[in-house]
Amino acid sequence: MPRAASRVPRIAVIGLGDIAGKAYLPVLAARDDVSLVLVSRNDAARTRVGDRYRLPDRHASVEVAIAAGLDAAFVHVATEAHVDIVGGLLRAGVPVFVDKPLAYDEAGAAGLVELSQATGVPLMVGFNRRYAPAYAELAAWPQRDYVVMQKNRPGPLDGVRQAVFDDFIHVVDTVRLLGPT
Repeated sequence: MPRAASRVPRIAVIGLGDIAGKAYLPVLAARDDVSLVLVSRNDAARTRVGDRYRLPDRHASVEVAIAAGLDAAFVHVATEAHVDIVGGLLRAGVPVFVDKPLAYDEAGAAGLVELSQATGVPLMVGFNRRYAPAYAELAAWPQRDYVVMQKNRPGPLDGVRQAVFDDFIHVVDTVRLLGPT
């Protein structure tokens, strides 16, 4: 009996900005075992990214992408939009990988975790630097009297809370990774 062809999972990439372009799209677009669905309100970004990676499945809204059918989603939008977008995906039964921070406040983050638990839909917060080769190699260094970390930001800080949640959290996580020497 001939083997039935398996359907390739439809994975949304929601938000096509800097982190999606640097860390996720080059890896995901090179895979032939997933079908990427691009989602952005920005027409130019959808066209640029879709044409670059030859991805025809493009949507201007998360709701339309959900209605077209998704098996999972990577969410790379501004943190302010995480609660609404991730919440909608979880309620629709779509497993989510979302960039850190999950939310800028405890209530928003707790609400998403509770929604994931209540629906049984997986939710993962991405901490991509934890798995970057340079960070992973750092943990194996035998002597670490000090480590210098630098963040190159193209513009001014948006505020202390955002700087801590978006940038400084990497320093905290790296110290956690290194642990006592």
